[in-house]
Amino acid sequence: MRQCGFILIKFLFLIVSINEFKVNQHLTLKLNTKGETRIFVSGVYFRQCKYLLLIIPTQHLTNFKELKSIDEVALNLDDSLESLDGRLNLIPPETEFWGHCSNLQVWCEHGYKTDLLHSNLAFPLLERLAEVGDLQAQKVFKAEIVRRYNSGVESVREYLRENQYLQKLSIEEFHSAICSEEYGVVDEILQQIEPKVLRSGINFKNGRIIQLNFSGYKLKYLPKSVQELKSLKILQMSYNLLNEIPEEIGNLQALKEVLLYNNKLTKLPESIGKVKSLEILNINNNSLTEIPKSIGDLEFLRVLEMHNNQLKSLPVEICNLLNLEDLRISKNFLETLPVSLMRLKNLQKLTLSKNKLSLIPRSLGRALNLKRLSLDKNRLTSLPKDLGNLEKLEFLDISFNPITKIPDSIFNLHNLKELWIIYTNLEPDSINEKHFYNESIRIIHNNKRYKKINLN
Repeated sequence: MRQCGFILIKFLFLIVSINEFKVNQHLTLKLNTKGETRIFVSGVYFRQCKYLLLIIPTQHLTNFKELKSIDEVALNLDDSLESLDGRLNLIPPETEFWGHCSNLQVWCEHGYKTDLLHSNLAFPLLERLAEVGDLQAQKVFKAEIVRRYNSGVESVREYLRENQYLQKLSIEEFHSAICSEEYGVVDEILQQIEPKVLRSGINFKNGRIIQLNFSGYKLKYLPKSVQELKSLKILQMSYNLLNEIPEEIGNLQALKEVLLYNNKLTKLPESIGKVKSLEILNINNNSLTEIPKSIGDLEFLRVLEMHNNQLKSLPVEICNLLNLEDLRISKNFLETLPVSLMRLKNLQKLTLSKNKLSLIPRSLGRALNLKRLSLDKNRLTSLPKDLGNLEKLEFLDISFNPITKIPDSIFNLHNLKELWIIYTNLEPDSINEKHFYNESIRIIHNNKRYKKINLN
């Protein structure tokens, strides 16, 4: 019911032998000898109607009471009504033909309002009608794209994006649905950009901006007025020249993703901890020297990336991120780690490469969901035997460390699939596949000794 679907809202026609119906001067439907309903635009075949959705049974009407478009109805109907050949069971071709005729006539009488047909028929048909000179279609085609993208269900928005309908709009037409207060914030950012940003940098719904992507424009500041974007979910300002983020970011309670990599940030605002809905924070490739303690208040944070900064330590509050799954802090200057890392019960990936760590806390062995652990390019001479408790661990990299021995407990890790030991002080014969519980483990080494290198 997702291909060319309608719903039979009214059935006003008697079943007669007529097999052609003219909706208007441009639009005609024909029933051929195979029982197929076909749409013609200005006499040229356009498309076959494949599915007709049944009238909704009275007892089920409450399920559809709040739905405002055929797309929403289609999402809620049961596909089991369709037979294998794509035709509804027990409906004669003639009946189905007049059902399609009724729907297209209603659509025409309501000024081609796209809510009345499934979007994958409404927009292609409306576009074709506009191309052949239908004045009403020409009048409403772009306006319908904007209206449905702004207020439509997500399946409609996705359809319009994937089928390039947004590209048919000018930047001004695309932005016309954004409320004036919020567009003022965007305009303040746009003043830093020449030429103007493309439509893809802004996403909105119901007149409210939900995504900003101003990456790669050499922006020097993020205006404080960004706090006005109360519905903003994704803020992407990477590859710019930002050296700070305003405290007002703490007022953006809907934010789920903040992507600020490749800037010149030296600190994060303490207010970052107020963005309670935040799930992803990427601040890779900046100049951060510390992380605010308030980071620990981000209870829904799943991904935290801080690669290539100037961090010498981590606040212990980072261990309050109980939903954290992916923590990447490679290429910094860390010498120690918080002992309470074991509190990160949902942590699956931990990347600590290219730091100055000489010791891994035993408590890390209690982060029982850990699957990938990267410790390469540090100053480790040993590993805690407690790492043998990481029963889900699949990947371990200890390359470029002066390690002389691996704890026996590591050999018993049932799920360990890959071990990297390039440039260590391990004896060449001390480790091979037969030493491990999982004898199919892949061991990457070069039998060369560790040598001190410039890691940063």
